[in-house]
Amino acid sequence: MCLLAGFSWVVSSAREKDARLLLFTPSTIEIDTVRYDGGPVEVTFSFQNVSGKPVTLLDVRPQCGCTVPVYSRSAVGPGKKGTVKVTFDPSQTYGEQKRYLTVVSTNGDYRKLNTIQVHGYVRRDQTPSEIRFPFHLGAGIRTELETVGLRRRTAGEVVRRSIVLYNDSQVPVTLSWKSSRRVKGELGRKTLAPGERTTLEVSYKTKGLPSGEFTDRIVIRADGKALSPILLKGTIE
Repeated sequence: MCLLAGFSWVVSSAREKDARLLLFTPSTIEIDTVRYDGGPVEVTFSFQNVSGKPVTLLDVRPQCGCTVPVYSRSAVGPGKKGTVKVTFDPSQTYGEQKRYLTVVSTNGDYRKLNTIQVHGYVRRDQTPSEIRFPFHLGAGIRTELETVGLRRRTAGEVVRRSIVLYNDSQVPVTLSWKSSRRVKGELGRKTLAPGERTTLEVSYKTKGLPSGEFTDRIVIRADGKALSPILLKGTIE
C-alpha cells in the first residue's frame, strides 16, 4: 500500500508540473500587410491564468530586436486575465514575417513556456540584392541578419553560425573582421568584386558564461574601415 501511495503521489506531482499555467487566445496575431516605412505596429496578446495558483510572468523573450514586448510582473490570480503588448518595427524587414516570442511564467512551484507569434507581410521597394541582404553594414556591404540568434544554450556549448556578406558597391572591397576572444572564425573570400559574396564561419564558446541573456558582437571591416556591428545574442540556462 505504501508503495502504491508513493507511486500515486509521484504521478500526481508529474501531472501537476505538466499542467499549463497560461492560455493565450489567440497565440498568433495577424498584422496583414504593412510597409517597411509605415512605422511600428503594436499588437496586444491576451492570456488567462488556467492554473489554480497566482502566476507571474518572469520574462518575454523576443526572437529579434524588431519585436519589443511590454508586460507586467504583477501576479495574475487563478482565472484572471492579463496582456502582453508587442511592438513590431518593420523598417529593417521584408516579405513574410513570423516573429516568435517566448513567455516564461511561474506559479511558484515550477515554470512553463508559452510561444506567441506576430505574423504578417512587409512590403518595400528594393533591388533584388537589398531584398536578399536587407541589412546594410556600410561601405556597400550587406548581410542577411543584423542580429544572429544563438538561442538557449547550456554553459560550455560551442555554437556555430554562418554569416553571409555581400558587396553591393561598384568597387572591389577587402574584408576583415574582429570580435571578442569567445569568437573564433574563418572568412572565406577576403576580397569581393562588385556583386560577389563570402561567408564568415564562426564558433562561439559559452564556457564560463553565467545564466541569463548574453550579447557579443562581430565588427566587419571594409578596406580597414569598421562597419556597423553584427550582434550575437543568446541565453544560458
